[in-house]
Amino acid sequence: PVYDMQKVRFFSEDLPASLDDQGKFDAWLAFYGGFYTTLEIKRAEHRPFFVRFAAAQVAGIRLGRIEGSFSRVARTATAMETAENNDILIAMNIASSTLFYSQAGRDVTLEAGSAVLCTNAEPGVVEAENAISWMFVGLPEQALRKSCPGAVDLIGRPFDPANPSLR
Repeated sequence: PVYDMQKVRFFSEDLPASLDDQGKFDAWLAFYGGFYTTLEIKRAEHRPFFVRFAAAQVAGIRLGRIEGSFSRVARTATAMETAENNDILIAMNIASSTLFYSQAGRDVTLEAGSAVLCTNAEPGVVEAENAISWMFVGLPEQALRKSCPGAVDLIGRPFDPANPSLR
């Protein structure tokens, strides 16, 4: 079968120089909400705004990388009411610093190189001191439930960073 591949890229440095930090941040929020899902994002206040996002979508599977001067990214219950995306994600911390992740009643500290299974179908939060940087694979929830029925029970559980498959 032939699959269409949708590639997207949003780099804040490509935006017009006439935009201030807030204008760049607003452009990012509009872009991300339209492409993927609505998130509540808080900027790192002590840093200029920047984001570098690149992703591809093939047959409902999303693969991407994001780095940005965010201190908090949350999927809220309010945002979920209108969202069309309930993907299950494998999210890997590729930042040099630790990230804090909370979802499904589980709190996880993600060291550099570690990953966690998360979902867009439930509220959750990622927090960082300086910047958030991760790679992700987003899988349609129904497809994952069909191929791996118990996988959703692992939401909020970290993967072993020493696992060769994760590396």
